[in-house]
This record gives sequence, C-alpha cells and structure tokens, in this order.
Amino acid sequence: QLNGIKASAVSVGDSSSDATGVLNAQAKKLDADLMVIGAYSHNRLREFVFGGVTNDVYKNPSIPTLMTH
Repeated sequence: QLNGIKASAVSVGDSSSDATGVLNAQAKKLDADLMVIGAYSHNRLREFVFGGVTNDVYKNPSIPTLMTH
C-alpha cells in the first residue's frame, strides 16, 4: 500500500482465453475502481483478423480505464 492505494498483481486465464473478457471479469470480481493497461496496436490486417485487446477495452470498458503506451 502506497499513498493509501492498495494494488495487487494477479495472473489469470491462459493463452486460449478471451483476454478482454478475463480482464473485465477479474475487475468485477475484485471490485476494482480502475484498470490500467498498456495501449499497443499491431498492423491493421492482424487486428482485423485477430482483434485486439486494447481496441476491445477502448470500445467497451467495464470500469474506468487508463491506457498508457
């Protein structure tokens, strides 16, 4: 705990999991006030075919989200 902010790191899901769904479910489970994620993108074709977590969270955030690059 630093400056009254309690934070923790948790490893969840696996490589076959829907990353956005796992992040949103974990945030809800922890009753989180804020989600902080790295905002990175890939080439447009790869994101079109496979999607992207950054874009998914941006379009449908479950809680306030801070994206940083």
